[in-house]
Amino acid sequence: MSAHAKSAWLITWQWMGEHAHVEDPVVAVLNYRLSSKTVLDIVERTYAAMAYSRAEKLALAIDRRANPKFLRHRHWNKLIL
Repeated sequence: MSAHAKSAWLITWQWMGEHAHVEDPVVAVLNYRLSSKTVLDIVERTYAAMAYSRAEKLALAIDRRANPKFLRHRHWNKLIL
């Protein structure tokens, strides 16, 4: 593996309160070439896999637009640091 520095998308788990604490806050490291729209899709699906109930996962599989817990792409671009 090359020692050259590269950019990457870093997805981390952020929490409020000890009840939601996680041991390893790094969820994923993604290729820097991915678009913000693709990263948003990965974040949404990863969060759903980790935090949603079975019923919520089923509802998301039937209709992604019904997901109330995530911002749409036009709002997401404002949040990228």
